[in-house]
Amino acid sequence: MGFLDTFRRSKFYPTFLRILRFLQFASAISSLIVFSLRIRKLLHLYQNLSTATGAVEGILVAAVAYTLITTALTFCLKANNAPIFLRWALIVLDLAFVGAFIAVAVETRPNGGVAGLACYGEREEVARESNYVNDPDCRFPLGTFLTAIVSTLLHTLTLIFHEAKKHRHEHTVVKHQKEIDHENRNSEITDYTRSSNV
Repeated sequence: MGFLDTFRRSKFYPTFLRILRFLQFASAISSLIVFSLRIRKLLHLYQNLSTATGAVEGILVAAVAYTLITTALTFCLKANNAPIFLRWALIVLDLAFVGAFIAVAVETRPNGGVAGLACYGEREEVARESNYVNDPDCRFPLGTFLTAIVSTLLHTLTLIFHEAKKHRHEHTVVKHQKEIDHENRNSEITDYTRSSNV
């Protein structure tokens, strides 16, 4: 915690947050582009999509919108001047997207990911027998799976900094309040002593 506290007070900390948010946006939009290109091919071949595929697409669209907004906020607001309600909102949303990208990684994983398939029916069964070696086009590229893992790590890192920052703020407030209470007690004792002497 000592290192984190020192780092958060450094001049590089706001820049670090901006870089982190930009990387989240870049990872999310990369996932969306790769996934959308293959979905276009799927729609051309089958004219329909699985529920899991549609869910992954929805998560990626939401992630791009969220990371774009947070990236803009980090460039407009100073890290230490953000309103409390906004900090809490970002904490909750970062936590939600950690879970969302874990779900994307599970659904697009190389072996067994339902949304990682790019073909159905008999062709998928034949391709699965050879572990998709003979028909690699039957699987989505690993790009979505890998960027989902990267996005999970980036949002987790941001969440850790949010929590640490909040913890430090609460600790400072409590410590300051104790100092005020101590000074007030000393003042009361001094006043009582003076009144007794009179």
